Amino acid sequence: MSTTQNSNVHSQHIFYFDFGEILQEFIFLRLIAKCCEVFSWDEIYYNAARFRTSKSCLFFINTEEIHGNINSYDRNLIKVEVISEDKTQTMFVLQKMIIFIDEIINRDFNLEYFRKQYICGPVCKTCSFLDDTMVLVNLITHGNDISTLNDYKPDIYHKVTLELKLNITCSRRDNEI
Repeated sequence: MSTTQNSNVHSQHIFYFDFGEILQEFIFLRLIAKCCEVFSWDEIYYNAARFRTSKSCLFFINTEEIHGNINSYDRNLIKVEVISEDKTQTMFVLQKMIIFIDEIINRDFNLEYFRKQYICGPVCKTCSFLDDTMVLVNLITHGNDISTLNDYKPDIYHKVTLELKLNITCSRRDNEI
């Protein structure tokens, strides 16, 4: 299923849920079921689905795998792409995805193992370029409330703000590597 290309990049946000070595299919199908309870669905396939929260907010979820080299493991991802002019709708979708995945993990899986493996966030283009891999800004920390992301610092390099859209700034430089 291809996503809708929108000419206004300010309305598109992409987040990834990275489960490391854990196969995302175990969570993805349960996530589809939870989304169907809350959102209107347009299309559902075994590895992708399209939902709506309103007429002006559309989001896609799908599975992705990044194959590791000989020294690293494959990364199993769930990609969430939200297309909406309203930042509150984008944050609402992200909050729901985090809540749903936490509920699935708490109910069906070994919580300690997943907590060590699982991260969620947008891609940092600077860190990804410097490390030559996809680096996520982890928005999830123990006790973190996703609704209070203003000036949230997930690590020493990144700052997350909510202005016209979710913004990630990276302070990492070539000479710090």
